[in-house]
Amino acid sequence: MSHSNQRGSIVDLLENLAPQTPVSGIQVDGYYEHATAFITLDKARGLAYFSGVGGGLVVVDISELSLIEFPGV
Repeated sequence: MSHSNQRGSIVDLLENLAPQTPVSGIQVDGYYEHATAFITLDKARGLAYFSGVGGGLVVVDISELSLIEFPGV
């Protein structure tokens, strides 16, 4: 399942996600990035944080975030 950005809906979704919610990947500025979990949203700075593959940190400008992919159930 994926969720695409329409009229701020991704920000609305991120505001309601619990930390460590599993994700499969994200699309930022047209580029797909593998990620493993949502960490947090800093709405004041316009940044979302995700765990990257291999334990790295992925910091995303939420204005460039167009898709969040969640693992299948």
